[in-house]
Amino acid sequence: MLGGEAEVYAVGGAAEGRLTALSDIDIVVALDHEPSYSEAVQLRAEILERAERRGLPLHAPIELHFTAKNRVAGYGKAERIECRHEPRPSAE
Repeated sequence: MLGGEAEVYAVGGAAEGRLTALSDIDIVVALDHEPSYSEAVQLRAEILERAERRGLPLHAPIELHFTAKNRVAGYGKAERIECRHEPRPSAE
């Protein structure tokens, strides 16, 4: 679904080293293009479903943001997260 090479960044308190027990974790998914609202909704659902299968609880304080790569600087300090590609499950 992402197409091309997406880049993933931690921003906000996670990137600035100021997380607390009450903090949410802001993650920016940067695409080759500015995603539409419906594309961002689909991506959010797919990412959270995969994270849940890996044990991330539904109540985890994760905030996902979707933008074009050339707009990441607008989020302030951003720390790149290396991710590995996971093939989509087949629809059987």
